[in-house]
Amino acid sequence: MKSKEIKPLYGIGPIKFGLSRQAVEEILGEPENSFKEEYEEGIEAEIWEYSELGMELTFSSDDDYGLGLIRFFDNQFRLGPDKLIGEEREIMLKSLKLNGFDDFELDDEVSDEWTQSYYSDKLGIIINVTDNLVDDITIFCEYDDDGNAIWPE
Repeated sequence: MKSKEIKPLYGIGPIKFGLSRQAVEEILGEPENSFKEEYEEGIEAEIWEYSELGMELTFSSDDDYGLGLIRFFDNQFRLGPDKLIGEEREIMLKSLKLNGFDDFELDDEVSDEWTQSYYSDKLGIIINVTDNLVDDITIFCEYDDDGNAIWPE
C-alpha cells in the first residue's frame, strides 16, 4: 500500500470505511491473522491483522460488518504531515495543535500514570501513549445521532 497518510473519518489510501471484508481482501490480500471478539449487547467484531503493514482492521456486526475501525501501530503512518507513532507525548500534542487537530481530550477513564489515551470524537481518532511514547493511532468511522455508521463517499 503506497499511501501512508491517515485520513480521519475516511481510512487510508484505497482502504475506506464501509468496505466489505471481501473488498478489503481484494486490495490487501488475506490477513496474516484474524480473530473474533464479542462485546456487550451481543456485538461481534472480526479483527484482521496485517502485521507487515503495521495495521489491524475491525469489521463489526453493529456496522453490518463494514470496515468501521483501523488501528495503526507502525511509525510509517502519518496524521497530517507528521509521523506520530513512536514520538514523545509532548511532540505529538504540539504536532496535533500545529496541524489543526485541536479538539483532543485526555480520556481519564482509561489513562493512568503510565498510559494515556487521547481522543477526538469529531475526527474519529484515538491516540494511545505508553511510557510517554505514542503506541498506536486508531481511527473510526463517523456515526449519526442514532448510532448508525456514515460511510465516506
